[in-house]
Formats: sequence, structure tokens, C-alpha cells
Amino acid sequence: MKYINYLNFPNIPEDLLESIEDIINKPRGDSIVTQDYFQSRPISHKLQDWLEKNLSFEFVAQYQVIYTGIPIHKDQGNRKLAYNYLLAQGGNNVKTVIFDDNKKILQTETLPIKTWHSIKTDMFHGVFGLHTNPRVSLSVTPK
Repeated sequence: MKYINYLNFPNIPEDLLESIEDIINKPRGDSIVTQDYFQSRPISHKLQDWLEKNLSFEFVAQYQVIYTGIPIHKDQGNRKLAYNYLLAQGGNNVKTVIFDDNKKILQTETLPIKTWHSIKTDMFHGVFGLHTNPRVSLSVTPK
């Protein structure tokens, strides 16, 4: 079974994506995670409108900025699945890894930039290989 899957969602038009620097410099968004290794940022109204026209389900969307030090975790609250569109990998050899409840590796992926993927966030998972640059993505959570 795969826990990270590549999706055939439409690519986001470049003019709707803010620069990595602009995303990182935005004020932090609301999040139940308060540690600095995970931060959220709001998306633009234009991007929200485009997502609503191109995704056939209700969702919450935000940018995620992930720094080195993020532990293996399961997402909090009722977030079981996320659809992500990676904008910056965060390094040259960054891997996303899914684990079982005993922390045995089930799947490892080097995710390509600007390709939609889904990830089961109610499984233990982590991002490894981050160094000086953060990982930045658009993350869509189905309601």
C-alpha cells in the first residue's frame, strides 16, 4: 500500500504562486503547532479562488514552511490526509518518509517540485535532509 501518491490535479499557474522569499516573510498563520520547525502562512485570495474552481471538494489551504528539526509525527486534530504542492524542497537530498506505529519505514519519497501528491498524515511521517533552507509547500486539507 502507498501512503504518498502522486495526483493528476492541474498545475497551479505560476502567476498565482508567490516567491519562496515572499511566502517565508509573510506573517505566521494560525496553527495548532507552535514550534518554530513548522509554520503556516496564508495564501492569496487569487490562489484560493483558483483552488476552489479546480478542486472538487471543500478544503482549507495554506502555505507550510518546514525547518530542520521537525520530528517524526502524526498530524494533530482530525487531519488524516493532505494534498500538497511542493514549491521548495529544502535541500538537495530531502526525503519524506512514512512509518508504521513501531516507526518501521513503510515508504520513502523524494518529492518533485510543482507536482501534486497526497500524504496520509494520520500515519507517522517526517521530513529528513533539511539543512539551511526550509521546505515550502502549498498544503490543502479536505474538510
